Amino acid sequence: MRKLLIVLGVCVAVTVGSSSVAVAGLEEGFAAYKRGDYATALKEFRALASEGDAVATVAQANLGMMYENGHGVTQDYKEAANWYRKAAEQGCARSVRRQTMEPVINTLHDQHQRMFRLLDALESEIDAFDTGNALDFYIIDGILEYIETYPDRFHRPTESSVYQAMRRRLAGAEAAPIERIESEHGGLGAAVRALRNAVDANTRTVMFPRAFLVKKARDVIHGFRRHMTTEEERIFPLAREILSAEELEGIAFRNGGALADDEEEEEQRFDTLYRTIGRQVEIGLGASGT
Repeated sequence: MRKLLIVLGVCVAVTVGSSSVAVAGLEEGFAAYKRGDYATALKEFRALASEGDAVATVAQANLGMMYENGHGVTQDYKEAANWYRKAAEQGCARSVRRQTMEPVINTLHDQHQRMFRLLDALESEIDAFDTGNALDFYIIDGILEYIETYPDRFHRPTESSVYQAMRRRLAGAEAAPIERIESEHGGLGAAVRALRNAVDANTRTVMFPRAFLVKKARDVIHGFRRHMTTEEERIFPLAREILSAEELEGIAFRNGGALADDEEEEEQRFDTLYRTIGRQVEIGLGASGT
């Protein structure tokens, strides 16, 4: 549901110039979709898809969403990609869509680079702690908060869409590396949470042995580095090889829509957190901060 509502937000500023009848039809389509009346939603979106304005862009994108999910229609990924492509060709989508003109895989790569730098910073702090220095709780907790939470909120939704598209292209054993890399996400998240809880407890009442905390931290660092390196060296190149431009365009459109206010604030908070850590620890932010 959230993806459909985001698409409306993408062109909300431009739909002001559309006819009131068209906007009313779009609103009726959304209302029908929200109550599960996919037949009515489909009828409204189809009627508006040829309007040639911002309303058409929204209608086309939501037709793509309905075909992708099989809502009111037979699930058809090719037809979904067709509608997403039409929506992406509209001027509205190009002008206000957030980040979607950047190649999807490059965006995932850039997010990985931030994670690698934060893992380097964490390793530096843990090495210092292992040699007898005091544990810098605020720096370590900030790093762990980022690598625990940011991927689930802003990285993996797009990454999962890419992997879903890849699985549709691959058969049997060929899809095994995709399934394996996705299965690691839960374990990585659990490991970070366990380390964060242990670090927090160590500042309060429970004093874990230094060697225990060091090992847990190094396990997290190694696990994330291995996971992301596999994605960078094996999975992302394969995605570029087997996915069409239309498929990647559809993924970009679905996952690159305008953020809700609370999401925008949260992403800004993570960006501030990253830069704050960068000021406290040498992690090679560079001029762009990416």
